[in-house]
Amino acid sequence: MENKIRLQKLLKELFQFDNADLDFGIYRIMNQKHDEIEEFINKELIDYIEDQLSQIESKDKEDLETELEKIKEEASHLGFDYTQSPKYLNIKEKMAQYKIGENLESEIYNDIYTFFKRYYDNGDFLSKRRYSSKDKYAIPYNGEEVHLHWANYDQYYIKTSEDFNNYSFNKNNITVNFKIKNAEVDKNNNKSDEDRYFVLKEKDYLNYDDKLKILNIYFEYRNLTSKEKKKYKTRNTQSDIREYIEKDISNTIKKDTELFQDLSWLLSDNNKVKSILAKHLYKYTIKNKSDYFIHKDLKGFLERELDFFIKNEILDVDTIGSATERNISTYITRVRVIKAVTQKIINFLAQIENFQKKLFEKKKFVLQDEYCLTLDRVPEKIRENILNLVLNNKNQLEEWENLYNEKISEKEDLYLNDSNLFDEKSFKKLVIDTRHYDQEFKEELLAAFENLEEEIKGLMINSENFQALSLMLEKYKGKVKCIYIDPPYNTGGDDFVYKDNYQHSSWLTMMENRLELAKRLLSDDGILFISIDDNEHSNLKELSDQIFGVNNFVSNIIWQKKYSPQNDARYFSDNHDFILTYSKNKDIWRPYLLPRTDEMNARYQNPDNDERGPWKSSDLSVKRVTPKDIYEITTPSGRKILPPQGRSWVVSSEKFEEMVKDNRIWFGEDGNNVPSVKRFLSEVKDGITPMTIWTYEEVGHNQEAKQNLINLLQDEDDVFDTPKTLRLIKRILQIGSNKNDIVMDFFAGSGTTGHACLDLNREDEGQRKYIQVELGDYFYTTMLPRIKKVMYSQEWKDGKPQDNDGYSHFFKYQRLEQYEDTLDNIRFAKEKEELNLFNKFDDYLINYILDYETRDSLLDIDKFTDPFNYYLEITENKEKIKKKVNLIETFNYLLGLDIKQNKIYSYEDRKYKVILGKTDNQEIMIIWRNIEDLDLKKDKEFIEKEIIKNKKIDRLYLNGDNYLNNAILIEDQFSKLLFD
Repeated sequence: MENKIRLQKLLKELFQFDNADLDFGIYRIMNQKHDEIEEFINKELIDYIEDQLSQIESKDKEDLETELEKIKEEASHLGFDYTQSPKYLNIKEKMAQYKIGENLESEIYNDIYTFFKRYYDNGDFLSKRRYSSKDKYAIPYNGEEVHLHWANYDQYYIKTSEDFNNYSFNKNNITVNFKIKNAEVDKNNNKSDEDRYFVLKEKDYLNYDDKLKILNIYFEYRNLTSKEKKKYKTRNTQSDIREYIEKDISNTIKKDTELFQDLSWLLSDNNKVKSILAKHLYKYTIKNKSDYFIHKDLKGFLERELDFFIKNEILDVDTIGSATERNISTYITRVRVIKAVTQKIINFLAQIENFQKKLFEKKKFVLQDEYCLTLDRVPEKIRENILNLVLNNKNQLEEWENLYNEKISEKEDLYLNDSNLFDEKSFKKLVIDTRHYDQEFKEELLAAFENLEEEIKGLMINSENFQALSLMLEKYKGKVKCIYIDPPYNTGGDDFVYKDNYQHSSWLTMMENRLELAKRLLSDDGILFISIDDNEHSNLKELSDQIFGVNNFVSNIIWQKKYSPQNDARYFSDNHDFILTYSKNKDIWRPYLLPRTDEMNARYQNPDNDERGPWKSSDLSVKRVTPKDIYEITTPSGRKILPPQGRSWVVSSEKFEEMVKDNRIWFGEDGNNVPSVKRFLSEVKDGITPMTIWTYEEVGHNQEAKQNLINLLQDEDDVFDTPKTLRLIKRILQIGSNKNDIVMDFFAGSGTTGHACLDLNREDEGQRKYIQVELGDYFYTTMLPRIKKVMYSQEWKDGKPQDNDGYSHFFKYQRLEQYEDTLDNIRFAKEKEELNLFNKFDDYLINYILDYETRDSLLDIDKFTDPFNYYLEITENKEKIKKKVNLIETFNYLLGLDIKQNKIYSYEDRKYKVILGKTDNQEIMIIWRNIEDLDLKKDKEFIEKEIIKNKKIDRLYLNGDNYLNNAILIEDQFSKLLFD
């Protein structure tokens, strides 16, 4: 049956059967259950449909039999032979002939196909409610005055990176490597693959070492040349191009006898649909270009759409009363089967989607946790030892030479002056980075601080921003005073990856996911600034109105980002950007005034040596006619003056006389001029109210920002094309934060917000803390060096410091596990259990795959016995490595802990790492130790006597078994909070 085959084909697409060669991420999950899913699609589902039809057929026959019995009863009461009743004979005929027809069965297959085909779009389910037969669609709407809706508004945007991993496989004792030699990507938050493809390197794309048995194949990732567009003359898709890649490689191998002898197994043969080469090419290109959305509630979405679909398309009201009207029982039969079968498919799809959702929402592990501080920040009690270790650390000294042009060889080189009295010396603002040292160095350094949270003034996180915001939420919710972000502008050729035909919808989903978290992070009197251009301005405004409330919209600032016209512009020279501004609560938020400039103050002078100080004059008249305020004034020289025609004096005659006596009226130096009012500088506000148009003279332009970065970094390759200026961000921070507030930027780019925060703190002696989140590799190549450099010197040129006027500062930086890492680390339990998929259908995936087979790969509680050696497999520098997870710092985030102290104890050669902190106004102690072969009785005695002592503790957390009273098991809390 054609419709049945078509439905089965679609279901295989839904269940990723086309990706059967892929062995990473979610595809690994699907392929592990490939046989069971295939059994369901090819047999169990079909059997179920037939069973449902059979049950309905039996039920309908039963209903007919019931009706016959009713006729018998009625006939017996009336005293006639029911067998001769026309009604009886009609029902008997129906019973004899009753069978659900093949046409109805075919229609049911077609209906199920139509439903899923309509909402499924290349891996995602999107809202397309058709409300008539003319391809028009309705949207879910609850009667709001204004409602912003987009195709995937109820999903997560999960496209996070293109890291172009090198790819390897081994067969027949030969290793084959796919390597990227050139990747054409933009330098901003998320990389774009629009109109970019994997193609073979133009020349020398194949290299084979017959001794080492290694084959390297080199690729480029870029736009197609005009010549290539002609060559790949179909649709220019990656699928088309792969065929040419395979053909080119095959021809190269076949032409070389020696190559062919060793590598012929890679190529096609008559017995296989795909060659080994083709399969691996597919896996390689897909792995680097996969994932877009995860539905937040796929089951609820599809059930709502199914209800809509049945009511509007199966129960076809347009045919009622027409010649094509069908028997109502036919409709009911059709609906029953469609609903039952489709619900089964929905349940299964939703379980898979919910599994992905759980992986995405899972709080991510901290993988790297490092600290940077200027020498003067090292506590005095450990300074001598730390300095000795620093002077013997080759990597640290090399970094100082590269960053600061400082060659350090002895202790004297660490100081600014040549005095022999150490007490009078000041340290150069050289920055220690703990990544150059071992764990003992870091632990000794951190343990010396009595209030670590207060000392650390900056936090930089290398992560996709949704994951970072989720992890930070418990710690920083309601604490961030000012957020500035510069998201991708979604111009179509910039830095944003979007699903085909869903450019604006994809962007809105990405922004909505992050702005929802940003709102929760803001304090009640907090403020959000978002840079944007015309392309997405209107969408962003409506989205932000929806999230923050239209009443919390503050302003639409216009920044003049260019200082000259763009003469090659097609329409207008685009010289501005917008900065949309929203408060968490407009009723209590007020902007901080901008500082007055010297130019403003210079307008105030004191020509009459008034003891109240400088002043400037303002007009005594106003453009209005108020008879009582029109009176004659006599100047000291005797001149009579009335207000100009059509104007009145600002004050009454009585008030004027008072002001004369108070020496607040100025008649000019000769005492004969038109009077004016003296406005004293001492009576003016400390600052000025910000306006909504910011010129480049006030806050700088793109070229200034770019030049500043070039001065700092020297290498123009590390400089963004359109960075924001320091002056611009400083103004935003001046308006949005006070001296002790937390500021944040989760599209941090080159790190301008952190730089601006340091500069502003230097100017107003503030103690603002900054948080910067950035995913790209330039976190390490641009942002991190930038902050280290401005800590050392304020002025730079050609990458060299122009002074040693540094800034004393202490910050930490971290790298987080990402969603792709979580997927890559999924492992299935070795035990196999034969289950009938269909019989266990509703609970199968959730209870078996998610809660059992993969649980240890998501969080291996058994490994908490040695918490200092918990590892994940991570892709780093294009290679898979085992990376140590920082369980301690991850748990601190999960609790939302403000860390005071980070102490190390030792007992019988066993390390105890103790964290003291505060959360929810409770004093917290967390103790981590290796519990292998641990004597729990001695453990208890040591903890109580040496660690707890007489400390006031509201909550005590320990990993592993213990004998302590009221101790909370870390493993239980960790598991709960990680998936909360």
